[in-house]
Formats: sequence, structure tokens, C-alpha cells
Amino acid sequence: MDSMKPTKVNRQITKTLSLFILFTAILRPALARDLSEIVKKVQPCIVLVIAYDSEGKVTSQGCGFFISATGDVVMNLHVLEGTLSAKVKTEDGKFYLLKGILAIDEEEDLVRVAVEIPYKLIRFLSVSTCIPVEGERIALVGSTLGPRPTFSEGIVSSVGKFSQFGNDKNISVSIQNDTSGSVVVNNKGEVIGMSRYSLDVTKQGNLNFNVLSEKITNFKSNECQPLPDWTASRSKERQESGMRFLTMGLNHAVNFGYKGALPYFKEAARINPSDFEYLMLGDAYSNLGIYSKAVEAYKQSIRIAPDHPDSHLHLGIAYKNLDRNHEALDAIKQAVRIDPDNANAHFELGIIYFKLRGYAEAVEVYKQAIRIKPDYADAYCNMGVAYIQLTRYAEAMEAFKNAILIKSDFVEAHVGLGLSYLALGDKGSAFEQYKILKELDRDKANEFFNLIYK
Repeated sequence: MDSMKPTKVNRQITKTLSLFILFTAILRPALARDLSEIVKKVQPCIVLVIAYDSEGKVTSQGCGFFISATGDVVMNLHVLEGTLSAKVKTEDGKFYLLKGILAIDEEEDLVRVAVEIPYKLIRFLSVSTCIPVEGERIALVGSTLGPRPTFSEGIVSSVGKFSQFGNDKNISVSIQNDTSGSVVVNNKGEVIGMSRYSLDVTKQGNLNFNVLSEKITNFKSNECQPLPDWTASRSKERQESGMRFLTMGLNHAVNFGYKGALPYFKEAARINPSDFEYLMLGDAYSNLGIYSKAVEAYKQSIRIAPDHPDSHLHLGIAYKNLDRNHEALDAIKQAVRIDPDNANAHFELGIIYFKLRGYAEAVEVYKQAIRIKPDYADAYCNMGVAYIQLTRYAEAMEAFKNAILIKSDFVEAHVGLGLSYLALGDKGSAFEQYKILKELDRDKANEFFNLIYK
């Protein structure tokens, strides 16, 4: 399948313009007579394209228009992304099969598709070869079959050059609703543009659309590729592309840190939105301390793969760092449920129980972590701290001693052991821990000395 992307030469030849259009009506009940006639002429040529998944559920929809007597339709490419079947609904309410893909232009978000429809039923639009001029009246026309049928009158107020926008035209529009693929026509009923996405009225009513004259003129039909085949090949291409960005992100994370890796992980998740890509994106945000964004990424990972234990665990840790401890508890419990032999999950669960003052519960999950990983020094140490909160000092001492056996220079374990001795009134043994701490961490040793002789 050819991708109809312009070459550098074509980009230079087709100097870009920005078109500013002021729409003077919002779903007006009575348009000017001549414009109303144009809309009546145009709307039978406009269709509603409905895309479905493998289960026959609607995944997306958008407008398009017939561009040839053979039934080809031009529409927005993003409407068909990831879909396995699609139908075209014409003005009379009848449905026709979208057979396949003829040509695409990813840069302009355009696709030309073949539709299985009797030729005698087709009414198609011509595409203008001229850029609109100031003062020219135009109309934005959507399908009457869509969820929000639209038609609004506009006046071209100015035409200027904006080289950074390619062939996108920025329209200043006074309109409340728009369906992706709504067609912009001139006063002759010729197509001059097509909206890309549903309008976001929170952004001052600005609507981007493609000036199609040159694009559509060169938008030639290739051999029709069945929609499922196109989706499968496109999915493979996207996976390969996403894997390249993922690999670059991992390399940057290891060699340069997560700040440089973040854009690669973002792009990997955008191109190939799988659970692992979102997990890596969440980890990048977490390592940069952007925990709210990390939560969003981990949730996306879980939405795609609900039984991925690492996504639940990392979500819980992100919640912990946001002090959203009850949400952290639920997330980490889910990680433990999915993978009960994950020592780290039990360890993190112990931390959350401790923060919520569930000290007995913390002791039990630390025991589980140690059962799975007998040399888990941190789990022994944290368990000792939980025992101190429960005033079970002898058991705390045993836990700290085990941590020190595994990791002899474990400062926190020596402090905990010394505190346990103090709690039992054994200052002599506590002082021995002070002497060891002097060799490991002088500041901690001094703090502990003051506790002994306060």
C-alpha cells in the first residue's frame, strides 16, 4: 500500500497557507437561500462511516464523501485504525460494505476507501482546484446520519502564510459540534477541506482541516487491500515501529537517565499501546517523580492486561508516593493475588500496612516475603521495626539480628537492634551497637548515642 506522503520538493512547491474563516452561524435553522441549496446538493454525497471490532461492536465513526462515480470515499484515516470491518451509511439510511483501502496519506490523516455500492446510486463531489479568497462564503457540512449533524455558514476573512503547518488550515470557527470528516465546501458545492477531529469548544472554537485540492487531485486509487488485511499489516508495522522506540527508551534509561528516555516511551506507547509499553512509560514517570502521570500510565497498562502483576504493583507504589495509601493497599493486594510468590509485592504491602498503622498485618506479610526470599534483609529489618511498634522487643531483636547476618553493614538494622536493647533496659548491648555504627555512619551513631544517654 502506497503512503501518499509529499516529497520535500512537493512541500517546497506547494507553499503552505493558513486560512482563517469566521463562521457566522451556529446550526442556523434557516441558511441563506443559495447556501441552503448548496447544502442540499452536498449532503447526499456525504456518508457516515461506522467501524467495528471483531465482536461487531462500534469502535469509531466519522464522515466521508464520495469522490468518484465508482464509489470511492475519502475520510479521516484515524477512524479506521485497528478496525476489522466497516460500513458506510448513506443519506437514505442504507448500509454498504467498506471493501478495503485504496490509498492513505498519514501526514494529512486521509484515506481513500472502496465501497461496495451500485454505481447508479452514487452521487459524488468535485474537489476545488482553487484556494478560497477573502470574502468567499463557505459551509461546513456533516452527515445528517451522525450523532450530531452539522451545517454552518462561514466567510473567509483572511488568507496568510504559515509554513510550519504544512497544508493544514487553521479555521476560526463559531460552532458547537462537529463530526470527524465533516466537509468544507465553497459556494459552488466543491470540496475545499475536511475536518480531522471532533471540535473541542474549550479551545476557543478552533478547528483544523485539510485543504484538499492538491492532495485529492493526486490521491490516486491503488489495488484495493481488504480492510482486515490492511489492519493486520498496519498493526505489524506499528508494533515494529513501537519496538524501535521502546528499545531506544530502554537504552536511554540505562545510559542517560529517564528524562531523555521519556519521549521514546511516550512514542512507543502511542504507536503500539500495549501493556508493557504503558508499564515502561509509568516507570519513566515514577523515576522522574511525576507520580500522577505514572498512575495514568499504569492504569492504561492494567486496562489492556488486567492480570499483569507488575502493573498493579507499580501502580500501588506510585499511589504510595502520592500518600494515597488506601488505593496503594488495594493495588498491591491485587498484585499479590495475581502473583503470590512475588516477594517484592509482599514487601511493599508491608510498607503500606505500616503506614496505615496495621503493624501486625505488616509483620505477617514481611514473613511471607522472607518465606519466598530467605535472604531478604530489608524485609527482616522492616519486620523488626513493626515488632517495635507492637512492643514485641525480643522478636524485634531477632529480626534485626537476621538482617545483620545477611548484610553486616546494614545501618538501619544496627540502629533497630540498639533501640530494642534500650527498650529492654540493656544499655551495655545498645552501646555495642553504637560502636559498630561509628564505623558505618558517624551521623547515625551520634544520634543513637544521644538516645542512649539522654
